[in-house]
Amino acid sequence: MKTIKAILIYIILICMLTSCESNKINESINDMQENNLAADDKNIKENTYDFSCEVVSADKNINYRKLDIPKEINGYRVSINGILDKNNFLISLYSEETLPINHDMGIYDIKNNSYNSIVEFSDNEDYDICHYDSEYIVLQKSEDEWQNKNLYLIKIKDKSSSLIHEYTSEHGSSSAINNSIIIKDNKIYFDDIEIIDDEMSIKLYCYDINNEEKNIVNQDIQNPLIYDDSIIVIGKDKKNNFNILRSIDNKDFQLKMKDNIMELYSNNNSLYSIINKCTDSTEKHTVCALVDLINNKEIFESKNIIDQVKASSEFVAWRNFNVEKPYLYSIRQNRILRFDDVEEGYHTFIIKDNYGIIITSFISEDEDYYNNLRYYYFEVD
Repeated sequence: MKTIKAILIYIILICMLTSCESNKINESINDMQENNLAADDKNIKENTYDFSCEVVSADKNINYRKLDIPKEINGYRVSINGILDKNNFLISLYSEETLPINHDMGIYDIKNNSYNSIVEFSDNEDYDICHYDSEYIVLQKSEDEWQNKNLYLIKIKDKSSSLIHEYTSEHGSSSAINNSIIIKDNKIYFDDIEIIDDEMSIKLYCYDINNEEKNIVNQDIQNPLIYDDSIIVIGKDKKNNFNILRSIDNKDFQLKMKDNIMELYSNNNSLYSIINKCTDSTEKHTVCALVDLINNKEIFESKNIIDQVKASSEFVAWRNFNVEKPYLYSIRQNRILRFDDVEEGYHTFIIKDNYGIIITSFISEDEDYYNNLRYYYFEVD
């Protein structure tokens, strides 16, 4: 589980994140940033944030409560990886020595306090969940600390596992390692790097779950996303640069992008991005911004690193690296919700539709990360 290992080397991770990854963004963002800078005095400043909308307490705008998640199942520690529905969570079981050792992944039913194992792992296997829904889990697995990896499809109902793709060794050392993998209409879309005659290219693949067939969709397109019920990808412009977002479903969609996107996420209705907005001239650190690309709107800027942007039809969430209360953006209300009754600390969100989970690591004299974890369920009517 790469996420758990990242937590254990937290300080190193922060240092890595401060060197921003290069990607792309809509050209009109430049004008938008100039407008925001001129209106900074009207924005709401809290902690390291400069919010462009109202900040309100979540207590009066959303229902939330602490979750009683067991510390151990079958003698192993528990990590929540995803939400299948309001009662069933995708979890991992692991033990911890110098680094975490993965043992099992399955579904925890919080209503009935029961666990259903889906996949078992050997001690040397690492994995990363790339996509999941109520029927399938798509994950990458490695047995040599991610020098090589394969892509698998797990069917939840019968717990079967199928090898979909063996990645090239170049994929793990390229920026494509962060590209998304999606499922649409029982087809899995993903990309991989290929080097022929010292020339590197990237290809988009499609795996048909029903027919168990894999085909190349096209070359020089990558990072599949679902927007407006269409599959969009990052492709090349006339100058051979990857800075165009376009549809592969013959829909009239195209978005020109620049080189300052750190992360990109779609909730089908819009595209949300964390961008490297600028470098603070005084403190010499990166200023990040969370941006709604489709509506050309900056939601906030942060003087501290943020990552793991997630979006549903109701919310946009992110992970913080500053000790603070958790914040969440409500799309419908156009407000920032601050969870005042949750401990200050570091917060990761898992969201689905109109509900989700906050995973909070709070600060105390006991520096045991695992014992300092709290889980909160939230839902809006």
